[in-house]
Amino acid sequence: MVKTTTLKKSKPVKKKQNITVPGFEFVCSKAGISEYLLKKNGLRVLLKEDHFVPVATVMVTYLVGSVDETTGQTGLAHMLEHMMFKESKHFRRKDKRDINEVLDKKGARLNATTWRDRTNYFETISTEFLEDAIALEADRMRHAILEQKELNPEMVVVRNEYEIGRNNPFRSLHAEMMATAYQVHPYHHDTIGWLSDIKDYTAEKVQSFYDTYYHPNNAVVSVVGDIDIKKTLTLIRTYFGVHPKSPRPIHRVTVEEPEQHGERRVTFARPAELDVYAVFYKKPHALHPDMPALSILSGLLADGNASVLHRALVDTGLASAVEVDTHPFRYPSCLKLFVVLTPGTTHETVERTIVDVCAQIKEGNISDEAVERAKRRYQTASAFGRSGTGSVSKNLAEAIAGGDWRMFVDIPANVARVTKDDVVRVAQAYLNEKTRTVGLFYGERA
Repeated sequence: MVKTTTLKKSKPVKKKQNITVPGFEFVCSKAGISEYLLKKNGLRVLLKEDHFVPVATVMVTYLVGSVDETTGQTGLAHMLEHMMFKESKHFRRKDKRDINEVLDKKGARLNATTWRDRTNYFETISTEFLEDAIALEADRMRHAILEQKELNPEMVVVRNEYEIGRNNPFRSLHAEMMATAYQVHPYHHDTIGWLSDIKDYTAEKVQSFYDTYYHPNNAVVSVVGDIDIKKTLTLIRTYFGVHPKSPRPIHRVTVEEPEQHGERRVTFARPAELDVYAVFYKKPHALHPDMPALSILSGLLADGNASVLHRALVDTGLASAVEVDTHPFRYPSCLKLFVVLTPGTTHETVERTIVDVCAQIKEGNISDEAVERAKRRYQTASAFGRSGTGSVSKNLAEAIAGGDWRMFVDIPANVARVTKDDVVRVAQAYLNEKTRTVGLFYGERA
């Protein structure tokens, strides 16, 4: 059994008298972010005032992503995201009230993204147009118009995205490795889906997915910026309050990936001018107490020119780049390392170097200074994620998807408490050759 340390959890502010609007229940407040519940339909709302500039970011985070898809219907969450930018009941082109007219021409910056655990829609807009953004998001929550005539050209767009991804060494290798590392859990599926499924989309399939997951009790609305809390809650109640809860319980993933008992390998070749080595190590879910130490371990390995793998691989001429990713997902996922090989370097040489470096860390051969440097880099990046309404909203959404928005507030303090012993312990626990997946990408030169 892996020994873990218990993180000191910061206490949410005790429920108290707060700004309220009829129909809402105040839940808690932390670091200037307040959570409310729209009692009628279960919609969760996060509000943060920031009066530095007269703009606000509105974001709707739906707790649905590629993890909720089944074999034969992969990529539907992403396809639906595209379709949500068409029309909805009260935002029609014929009325000159489509998204372009209502938001884009008023200077809004808007977009959406789909990932494994969530789909989010957002716009940063002048505060004077806040009502337009809220009204649009509320309307397309339940009144999106999903027609085959609109789906057909969008399927071409998504197929092009798929082909672009497959021609990218990193993205193609990543998709193959996730499909190998996860044999049962739906993290097996790439977010864009498999081509055979993309070719088979119908408006009925997209509508069914929409009707299953796009409900107020499966969403969090966050508004960050130059706002008045009471007025904003009133707008949200007015526009989102018309929707009932989902008529059925929202399905959640219950399958667990079986324990891996041996290394898995992927060999992949496509036309490219470079070779890539990658290794994925299984790691726990976002709220696991080992995640702060794992974040520092990943930074110590490959974040910045002073990281150990940069020194061992890039400074020695074996690689031109080293990247690490340890994003906190809702379910157990992977710590991922990617290495771009220099001409003449073999995958075997890079692998031996990584194994040796990891062994040194597991034996405790790292300095306190290196750990502190990794912590400072993490805290600097974290500070940037708290600068500006868009960054705050984006990082809040990732914490929501991971299981608790308060992770956005708590993790800097939790990281600050990480010690060298914590880093060594998690390295011993998770840099495990029996549970890793190795990927070898060979670029086929013209």
